[in-house]
Amino acid sequence: MTEAPGQLNAEFTSPATFHKGRGVGVYAGGLIQYRPAKSVLGFMLQGGYDSRRGKFEQQTTACNCPADLSTNLSYVTLEPSLLLAPFKNGFYIYAGPRMAFTTEKSFKYKQGINPAFPNQAPPADVEGEINNTQITRISGQVGMGYDIMMGSSASKSKFVISPFVSYHPYFGQNPRTVETWNLTTIRAGIALKVGTGRKLPIPPPPPIPVVLDRDGDGVNDVADRCPDIAGPVSLQGCPDRDGDGIADRDDKCPDVFGLARYQGCPIPDTDNDGINDELDKCPTVAGIARYQGCPVPDTDGDGVNDEEDKCINDKGPASNFGCPVISEEIIKRIKIAAQNIFFETAKSNLLARSFPKLNDVVSILKDNASFKLQIDGHTDFVGKDEYNQTLSEQRAASVRAYLISQGIAESRISSAGYGESRPVADNNTTAGKALNRRVEMTLRNY
Repeated sequence: MTEAPGQLNAEFTSPATFHKGRGVGVYAGGLIQYRPAKSVLGFMLQGGYDSRRGKFEQQTTACNCPADLSTNLSYVTLEPSLLLAPFKNGFYIYAGPRMAFTTEKSFKYKQGINPAFPNQAPPADVEGEINNTQITRISGQVGMGYDIMMGSSASKSKFVISPFVSYHPYFGQNPRTVETWNLTTIRAGIALKVGTGRKLPIPPPPPIPVVLDRDGDGVNDVADRCPDIAGPVSLQGCPDRDGDGIADRDDKCPDVFGLARYQGCPIPDTDNDGINDELDKCPTVAGIARYQGCPVPDTDGDGVNDEEDKCINDKGPASNFGCPVISEEIIKRIKIAAQNIFFETAKSNLLARSFPKLNDVVSILKDNASFKLQIDGHTDFVGKDEYNQTLSEQRAASVRAYLISQGIAESRISSAGYGESRPVADNNTTAGKALNRRVEMTLRNY
């Protein structure tokens, strides 16, 4: 509503003209709808009770008093419409005239007091009927909705829920002619439709197809990739001689169990070392399992593998277990040093004149980190065996201790004593006894 009049009836004239009213009402009624099967056009007739309540914005009267006006215009309506359903999904639109017959036309006017006179008593509310209203009005409507089928579409009885919305423009809705009321209405709701339709015939069941299976493997020829050779269903009717789950027609090794990723062949062993390529870290060079398919390593590249090489970080011939050959010159220097080791008589204390040659041994060991030294002590046969054994051990240990004191690692030097058990000369002569009282030093690389 956009405007309400000043004079509402013969007994009451509002001191203010009201504008821009709004309201919510209730519409309830029934409808009849008909649309032939396979037609997009149909007819719809609605009839019911239409309540249109309005409340207008507060206005200020000449006395500077706030005033409110509410109206209630109710009708019985009859609304024939032409219906159009252009799609097959339940959507439809409709339009047609609207005939309304007035059943109620009341109003209520309420006026407050001037804020400048707060102690003033407000006038009593005025209620009554709006006079000079038209009994019958003809206007128009246009709307749309959507039919939602409930239940089976094959059933003859139809139950439909149909949400809809319609628009009623202002022309033809003026309740009386003494002034202009611009009434525009939006109606929204849900309609429940019950009716009958053409029952859809149930088609006869299709004929049972004739299944052909030439090879009798239980897979019909249409789905059988090998229709003339029996095979399992899992392989679409094709045989699998090696039982690896890959049909013979797709298997590059049909008689050897294999894997799909190798097209039915076993995991390859390129170097034929008995270790398949997936586990072989050296697939093109024959090796052994404990080295994951690689050959036994040869760290120093001397042709002697590490399992047989006693010097894996230093090159040497196989005849010397892969260790470097000690030169004759070094062997000679060690021998001379051993011949120039002197002790106090019947003791293991080194004499100072032994140190120059022992220092030469220290130099040799420092220059050749892979060298190891064995020190052996010996005596003549003078004295008891136990004494001679102990003395030989102590003298060898004294030499070892001196070399260690000069910076040679303990792990590189070992010592032992043999007493009088290993003579190199005749103990019955003075010269022979002197030769038998000796220290021997032997170099090795392992």
